[in-house]
Amino acid sequence: MATSKNQRILLIVNSLSKYSRGALKFIYSFTENSAIAVALGVLGGDYKKVIIRKGKNATKAKFLKALKAAATTTGVKAVDVFLQLHGDDKQFIFDDGSVDASDLRDEILKLKLPPGRLRLLYNTTCYGDSQNSPYMINAGFATTIGSHAINCTGATEFPTFCSLWQIGKKVVDIMAVADDPGTRAIQDAAAKAFSPAAFSNANSKKYIQGNKNLTIS
Repeated sequence: MATSKNQRILLIVNSLSKYSRGALKFIYSFTENSAIAVALGVLGGDYKKVIIRKGKNATKAKFLKALKAAATTTGVKAVDVFLQLHGDDKQFIFDDGSVDASDLRDEILKLKLPPGRLRLLYNTTCYGDSQNSPYMINAGFATTIGSHAINCTGATEFPTFCSLWQIGKKVVDIMAVADDPGTRAIQDAAAKAFSPAAFSNANSKKYIQGNKNLTIS
């Protein structure tokens, strides 16, 4: 389904620094602010509205409330979501705690959103693909993107994604550039070297589930 600017909303849910300490807290705080700035700077003019739930507002309940509000906005045909949280295998970690992917799927389904309204879920949490497939796909998202294990490539991947998404490239073509294996290997190795304990399972390889040919319009 084709969509114009006024028929789509972007929802950003962003909480990374709360559960970190020391140097990692500084890095994640910078990442939080940078991710929002990049998304607004690149994509702010391409959506009817950009909804941001950050920090203490990035709770499961507030995510679900914002998702329902976006999906039921008059005239809106597509809701895209950028989830910028911590995660574990089959678990999202919102600002107020962990949620099993299966439980979040069930709660999204209980919202009874209009069919076909949930479009892209760009999930930058660690172990994102374990949450996306099958859970977020079954929740109704047409396309999901998520990492194999610990995700360490946001600094280069996210701005590249936003830029190519904005000019109308297909998700599959965007990720061929944004998730470049060489760049990914360097960043995963750097993360492991920086903190072997925190990033021992770094593997930022991204998987696309659902419609790989999705574009912004």
